[in-house]
Amino acid sequence: MISFLNPIVLFGLVAASVPLIIHFLSRFRAQQREFSSLLLLREVQSRSMRKLKIRQLLLLILRTLIIALLVLAPARPVVRGLFGTGPADHLPTAAVFILDTSASTGFVHEKGPVISFLTQRLKRIMGWMNPADRFRILTANEGFTAETDSWLSPGEGPAQSVSVSENMASSYRSTSLGASLEAASRLLQSATDVSSREVYLFTDSQSGFLGPDSLRLESAFPVRYYLVEAHDREPSNVAVESVGLPGELVLPGSPLKVTVRVAHFGNGESAQVFPRLYLDNRLVGQGEAVVGPGEKESVVVEIPPLEPGIYELAAQIDADGLAADNQRAMLLKVPSRVRMVLVESHRTEPDYLGSALEVLAKGPSAPIKLDRRATLPLATSEFAGADLFIIHGVSFQASQLGTFLAEVTRRKKGLFIIPCAREPDEQVHARSFNSVAARFDLPLELGGITSFGKGGFDSPEMPRTAAASGAVFASVFDAIPGLEKLKVFALRRLPPLQGGTAGSGQAAAGAWDLQTKGGNTLLRLIRRGSANVLVAASDLANPNECELPGTPLFVPLLHSLIMILADQGPMVNPNLRVGEKATIYFRGNVNTSSMEIHGPEETRFLLPPGEYEKIEFKETDLPGVYRIYDSQEIVEAFCVGLDPKEADLRFEEKNIIKDSFVDNELKIISAEEDLEGSVFLSRWGVEIWPALLVLVLGLLVVEQVLANRKEDED
Repeated sequence: MISFLNPIVLFGLVAASVPLIIHFLSRFRAQQREFSSLLLLREVQSRSMRKLKIRQLLLLILRTLIIALLVLAPARPVVRGLFGTGPADHLPTAAVFILDTSASTGFVHEKGPVISFLTQRLKRIMGWMNPADRFRILTANEGFTAETDSWLSPGEGPAQSVSVSENMASSYRSTSLGASLEAASRLLQSATDVSSREVYLFTDSQSGFLGPDSLRLESAFPVRYYLVEAHDREPSNVAVESVGLPGELVLPGSPLKVTVRVAHFGNGESAQVFPRLYLDNRLVGQGEAVVGPGEKESVVVEIPPLEPGIYELAAQIDADGLAADNQRAMLLKVPSRVRMVLVESHRTEPDYLGSALEVLAKGPSAPIKLDRRATLPLATSEFAGADLFIIHGVSFQASQLGTFLAEVTRRKKGLFIIPCAREPDEQVHARSFNSVAARFDLPLELGGITSFGKGGFDSPEMPRTAAASGAVFASVFDAIPGLEKLKVFALRRLPPLQGGTAGSGQAAAGAWDLQTKGGNTLLRLIRRGSANVLVAASDLANPNECELPGTPLFVPLLHSLIMILADQGPMVNPNLRVGEKATIYFRGNVNTSSMEIHGPEETRFLLPPGEYEKIEFKETDLPGVYRIYDSQEIVEAFCVGLDPKEADLRFEEKNIIKDSFVDNELKIISAEEDLEGSVFLSRWGVEIWPALLVLVLGLLVVEQVLANRKEDED
């Protein structure tokens, strides 16, 4: 097949008709006259004329061909797949190779690991490059950092081998190729010294691999895209999707029931799985489930009682093609017993608040030790035995409130202030946040005010879905640094509320749906030195203002708030995904020179020394539990897990892929398809204008020989 790089010059082929026109015009110049003395020569002349006409026809063809070739040469004709051209015989090409290194490419099929299969195909195509080519290799997470002037040449052997070897291993990350494709488009804009531009995507074609948004593949030059697939058929995979504690508090000395959620992606037969539970690498329980294709099952396994501390709880199933998703861990934090003082200026009936706290104080393994009183503790000795104070009702003298708050701050105690619905003081009768905070002389400019749910509340008669209903702690701490990441319900799961949305309990770090009767229920956290002060603007224990007391949420809510306010260690989102940064919040300025983080696979990281209120930790490339130590003592931990969507290996639909490359040439190469037949034969081949000029010279020589021979005979 022949194509032209400068086709506009082909209009010059009209000049090839000039010799033909001259030939036909010259036939009518001579006039024939008969002479008697020449009659005897007719027979000889007839034989000579036949030879002369043949030479004239050959000269006409040669001269026409010479002019045509002289026009074709500047039109830059290119042949592909002809004259024995090989894979490396092509025009100077700029190629960007995008290798999918997301967690799903760690899948092992009959050809071995997917990432190895894709890398082998990448190396083969790279072997067809010639010294005039330019190339770049990008991985899925390099799209935003690719520099447009960092092209490599196949002649740079070390650079080429290093680039390939560095991309041979799959990661635990979940990334899309959309950013890398857009980076490839930017790179190709800078390659101005080439004739052809190509982009190769080596991927397992997992659903969503191009990203959620439309691709922006604008280019001033034509670009050919190749999608090199890894699977010849859709794989099947079983994964641990989540692990958590359903509907119960984490109490020291009490057995716990752990829920393991297992998912089966793909087709085929039902899979029998045996989830095993490990506590700090020690087997503590096992369950069983049968999961059909496309289904999910929950397995409940009971584990023995635990002492206070921080544990790594891991759920594991037997290995299959993708081993990275066969285990999932969570942080299990068993709290120590908190000594709490409940100060009630006015006892309310029914006593929802006191009753809920007494539930938490029952038994030898109770999470709190409760002391109820009606007056503010003011003496220094009264603070020594308490970790946290809850003030229900604020109708105390301003001087007493000031003295009390100063001592709380000095001793770094936790404080939860709840106005009482029966306050006799008219200044706080409205129970607004500002009036309550003003009585304690709290700085209003710190922290932020936010409500239970955005956009109002549900009524009991019209419950809504999770997306539209009031969510308790998804937005409560939106404007509060640290707690916005903590999400309050960090240590357990809860069952669905009565009358709320159906389905399984929400994740420990997630939002919770809530129905309310009253107006705007507000919470606000104020940091006063190293002490946390949480202020409510409504009486959370009054059914006329909030439906919390009558729901299963009330006791866990109080337990979570108590543990947060009593905890003096750093705060961090306990559940992160691989590659997601962990923001560690401290209680005021803390010297971190003695702090370090112990991660999975015996990795250790020293925190930068200095006085910090927060530190962003980005070394979260391995799944597992990361423990924060201060002088060899564990003070906090957080868990990093594989993105659940990486376990779903089902293919992206072909029409979605093609729609993403609108106005661009895309060729999909299956895992069984021959690369040479798919790539090499569709490439532009070799320019032949030098050969045309040599042919013109040869034809000129032949033309001169024929023309001179004619003149000699004449």
